This record gives sequence, C-alpha cells and structure tokens, in this order.
Amino acid sequence: MEVRDGRHLMAFGGAVTTFCAYTVVATAWPELWPLRLVHTVVVLAIGALFMQGTVMVVRAQCHRVRAGRE
Repeated sequence: MEVRDGRHLMAFGGAVTTFCAYTVVATAWPELWPLRLVHTVVVLAIGALFMQGTVMVVRAQCHRVRAGRE
C-alpha cells in the first residue's frame, strides 16, 4: 500500500464522518440553509473518492496482470 492509498482512505473516512455530522445538525436545525451547500460538497467529495478508489484498484489489477506476463 502506497502513501497516497492511505491518504485516500483517511479522506474517505473524513468525508463520511462529515456527512454523518451534517445529518445530525440538519435534523436538529432544519432552517439552516447553508447546510445544503455543505451537503452538496460532501456528497461530491464522497463520489470523487469512490471514483479514485476504483481507479486505484483497476491500476493495481493491470499492474499484477502485466507483472505475471513478464
């Protein structure tokens, strides 16, 4: 596992934690409209991290296939 893999996992954990905190705050204070902006940013971050994780898995699998052929 490379250093950037660890950063990806930490960022994903932070994004999910932020999303959970947003859910609690939005439930307690539904009239706070700026939370919608936070919600949008966090959901986009989670989506980007899922895509980054998928790309890392595909690259790792391609590397293993190429290493097996050589």
